[in-house]
Amino acid sequence: MRGIRVKGVRELGEFAFSSYPKFLKKSPPACLSRSRFLRALEFPDSIRGMRKYAEFLETVEEGDATQYEELAKRYCSGWALASAEYRKEIKKLYAEIPEMAGWQGGDVQELREGKWEAELEGHLKRAGKTARDVTAAAKSAAWKVRIARELKRTTTATNPWIARSLDMGPPAGLRT
Repeated sequence: MRGIRVKGVRELGEFAFSSYPKFLKKSPPACLSRSRFLRALEFPDSIRGMRKYAEFLETVEEGDATQYEELAKRYCSGWALASAEYRKEIKKLYAEIPEMAGWQGGDVQELREGKWEAELEGHLKRAGKTARDVTAAAKSAAWKVRIARELKRTTTATNPWIARSLDMGPPAGLRT
């Protein structure tokens, strides 16, 4: 198994910062979850699963547009090569860390929004409000304005996202 090669790429185990060779061990280090990694890619947690992963990498490297499109539809959703369940877990983890300068582009938009959603949920909970209250209350309810103001102060949430999430009407009218 150590000799798996991916066409056009050096042997995977030769990359200085690759976790790949560690996944091949009978018992990978505790900090690596081979089963979680392979499950996210919908491969079995076995040497066979690692072979399938190597085949996946080979297909990507070969540049066959048709095969790549097929694989991309199955595994990709912009920022993550993983199942929907795994992406949801990653979003939760990102929501717990400070947003770093330079986060930009479509690939991180879902992560950013996940972070903003977590912040909004916290504000709603502290205000004793629910999603039902958001839709039932006036667009300019004082508690909505307070939450919008706090989101603008503590996050990089955009006016359109805040207006939509708090059901406050057109973003152009949002004044915080």
